[in-house]
Amino acid sequence: MYKIIAYSIKFINKIFLGDIIFMEKALITKDMIINDVIKKYPKTITVFNNFKVDSCCGGGVSIEKTAGMSGVNINALLQALNKVAMSSVK
Repeated sequence: MYKIIAYSIKFINKIFLGDIIFMEKALITKDMIINDVIKKYPKTITVFNNFKVDSCCGGGVSIEKTAGMSGVNINALLQALNKVAMSSVK
């Protein structure tokens, strides 16, 4: 029984603390310029394309502005971008 409780606590900590840690280590933020992000993390172009965010003509402005014009959920986009960026850093 103690193992189950310990595992549950560890799992809950990962869920609740994981997002906090993730946000502290965010490599990509909403105020960054799309072209700069793509230069630094080339694999993120796939994320921009999947979210239908204009990384060509809209690439010279911030992620927030271009995503807003595209009607994209900025938090979901940033989470996906950071996931790809962090996997390329490791």
